[in-house]
Amino acid sequence: MLSEEKVNILLVDDHPENLLALGAILEISSYNLVKALSGEEALKCVLYHDFAVILMDVQMPGMNGFEAAAIIRDRKRSRHTPIIFLTAIDKSENRVVTGYQLGAVDYLFKPVVPEILQSKVEVFVDLFKKTEEIKQQAAKLATANQQLAEEIIQRRQAEEQVNKLNQDLEQRAIDLEATNQELRAFNYAVSHDLKAYLNRIAGFSKALQEDYADNLDVEGKSYLRSIHTATDRMAALTNALLRLSKVAHWELQYESVDMSALAQEIVAKLKQATPQRQVEVAIDPKLVVQGDRELLKIALENLLGNAWKYTSKKTNARIEFGASNSTDEISNLPHSSSNTVVYFIRDNGAGFDSSYADKLFNPFHRLHTDAEFEGTGIGLSTVQRIIHRHNGQIWANGAVEQGATFYFVI
Repeated sequence: MLSEEKVNILLVDDHPENLLALGAILEISSYNLVKALSGEEALKCVLYHDFAVILMDVQMPGMNGFEAAAIIRDRKRSRHTPIIFLTAIDKSENRVVTGYQLGAVDYLFKPVVPEILQSKVEVFVDLFKKTEEIKQQAAKLATANQQLAEEIIQRRQAEEQVNKLNQDLEQRAIDLEATNQELRAFNYAVSHDLKAYLNRIAGFSKALQEDYADNLDVEGKSYLRSIHTATDRMAALTNALLRLSKVAHWELQYESVDMSALAQEIVAKLKQATPQRQVEVAIDPKLVVQGDRELLKIALENLLGNAWKYTSKKTNARIEFGASNSTDEISNLPHSSSNTVVYFIRDNGAGFDSSYADKLFNPFHRLHTDAEFEGTGIGLSTVQRIIHRHNGQIWANGAVEQGATFYFVI
């Protein structure tokens, strides 16, 4: 019975009593003694298993020890297995030389001295163990080398992918710059050429109204007023689009911004423009954020301007600008904490259907007609873009004829 844990030693002799004697000498717990009664039987053993050493009798019927040793040496698996020949008959020098020529590592004469046999076997067992240890280390090293080679290949592939991604990014940057140049050219055309044509149309229509109104009938005067109104609305839309484009490409300059002071300034201008309006405005003091002053001013102008506009039909109009960190108001945020400050602008104006809240910030999307409230449909898109440029969020709640509240975090 072979053991994978113990060291295997093959004992070959055609006399069972000799095998028994060898077994008695080598009866050590760490040895697994395998016994064969012929050379043929020994060959079967070495065909499938490894041995630390083979003790083989020379004189055996059929295949003798020398013949078995020659075949063992021809097989790759057992080529380097140590063989110790044992003999009791032929002690001639020629026979000993023959044994060594066939690959024997030693030649002992019977009866063997137990201490000598034990010592020699122990040497080969130690050598076998060390060889096996080296093989295991070599296998581990080969595995490690294979893993290292695979990692190197993977790293090279990753580097190639990174290089390709970098090339793609560089190309995208080039394409983006080209697009930006085209956009700047478009903005220039809009801001100069288109506005110039609009100014001409507005100028001519004004001249007609001032100098030739007496020559026009009622219908002609109505057409002239329509032209004047259309040019004003087109100019407002053009300015709104330019502002939206400006926001997208504006280089942010972060600083401490007093939002309360900005709001007070904006409300003062709104009151100056429509002094007949009676609006109660409440602005929390000391609302300070870190951001781009110019862009945040544009955002407040749009939000407060909308609140001012949509409360124009209320006799008791009220607008409030404040901040809160209550749980109810920050629950809409995917990433928030108890320290999150939510700013809000609330009014009691026309409001809106809350089912359309997600469409408020779409460009050109309006929930009110021009007959109800004038507008371009660009303002809230501009506000959203400004808030997003500050890595913030904006959302709204409202109800028809009950007002609206716009929340934002920056």
